[in-house]
Amino acid sequence: MYTQLASKLGVTTAGGAQYSPAVPMQGNNAFQVEVTVYALASGATSVDIDTQGSNDLQNWTTFSSAYNVAAVGYSAPAARTAVAFQFVRLKYTSNGAGGTVVLACGVNSASL
Repeated sequence: MYTQLASKLGVTTAGGAQYSPAVPMQGNNAFQVEVTVYALASGATSVDIDTQGSNDLQNWTTFSSAYNVAAVGYSAPAARTAVAFQFVRLKYTSNGAGGTVVLACGVNSASL
């Protein structure tokens, strides 16, 4: 099942991390993130996208390593498998010396 999480979201280096809405896994145990970076503006060099999971929507655990996207364009890193959470969300962090990353992001979930 595909869920769009962000559309032209601006993530600033000064604003701290931003979080996507929670996505119910609905019994699925794998998901793949897709991200399109539209702009790396005014000193932003890349964006880190962490995957977080929760079973109660209160306590979030970061699992696996962050995706680091350092170029404008589309990317779909390898799927995360063996996901043992009822809900997942993404954490976006912009890197660099000031600036904004503009991105769109979505996830595909599946039962493998």
